[in-house]
Amino acid sequence: MRVTMRLALMAALVMSAVLAVAQAQKPLKLDDLVGVWNMTYLDGQGQTGKFTISKNADGTPKVSVSTVFGDSEARNIVIEGDTITFIRDLSIQGVASRVNYKATLRDGKLEGSAVLTATPPPNSGSAQGPGPTPTPFSATKVN
Repeated sequence: MRVTMRLALMAALVMSAVLAVAQAQKPLKLDDLVGVWNMTYLDGQGQTGKFTISKNADGTPKVSVSTVFGDSEARNIVIEGDTITFIRDLSIQGVASRVNYKATLRDGKLEGSAVLTATPPPNSGSAQGPGPTPTPFSATKVN
């Protein structure tokens, strides 16, 4: 009887683990993302922004990003597995910059990181420091 009970409990645990892994790796779909997302950078500075995710006429994803640095359209938008990635080009005080975003949908929120890279203007004398540090963010869908 004990052996049977142990085997039954072991089987239940294995099935629970398999189901949890299967749900965690659910492929992300564009339809799950379409809408407006209020975003907060989790770096302690309280900066916020907004992602507007929609579909182009041909069904491909479109992402508009709005932050303190202005509004712009993202490029290189890829939805693969449970992850969305995209790039935002912008200018910060005249310096051409870009932000690489990467996020997953977890419990109804987009959670991920943003990496800002900037190119110093020619003849600025600026030395390139260590690589950029990812800034975590969280975004909640508002509609």
